[in-house]
Amino acid sequence: MRFFTVISLLIILFTMHCDNPFFPPRPATDRPLEIADELPNSPVGVINQLFKSYKYRSIGLYTSLLASDFRFYVASGFASTKFQPIKDTMPDTFMVHVPTSNSFNYWGYAAEVNSTKNMFDNTRSIEIDQYQMSAPIYHNDSLYAEVMVSNLMLHIIIDIGFEYVEYTIANKPQVFLLKQIEDDVWVIWKWYDLGTEG
Repeated sequence: MRFFTVISLLIILFTMHCDNPFFPPRPATDRPLEIADELPNSPVGVINQLFKSYKYRSIGLYTSLLASDFRFYVASGFASTKFQPIKDTMPDTFMVHVPTSNSFNYWGYAAEVNSTKNMFDNTRSIEIDQYQMSAPIYHNDSLYAEVMVSNLMLHIIIDIGFEYVEYTIANKPQVFLLKQIEDDVWVIWKWYDLGTEG
């Protein structure tokens, strides 16, 4: 009888210290495993992670994908927002997907993070149904990569306090200029919203 008791205790102790398929380990963060473990090691990987940050409404993941000197660009004719675009500027002349003859207003990292955090906090869900992503175009000895995302469909459910309101948004092309900050680590440096053009 003692033998079975000792064996039972050993089995219990063994299963507590080993991987158990019935009780998988929990992620070290509050994010799901599939987004906590993936690294932004390519321009396309960063954009895929960006979409995951929207799906999971993870501001931590979102901010980890932005350069510290990040800028969000809208056309100069676009109505000023509460974020007060900083100034009118021309895009980098090497850009392929962005009209280099048009000027843009931009706001920086802090305003972008504040805006996105408010959106994440006030939505019940964000689903991205479809999009097309161009192959990266590399510039300046591959230190920068330009990626265009088009035909992006967003389904957003917003909590307005007493009910949920659902919106479907068909986004105009978005162009991302990413920069490599170390080996195999890319971040979004500039984001052009071409839907504000024209």
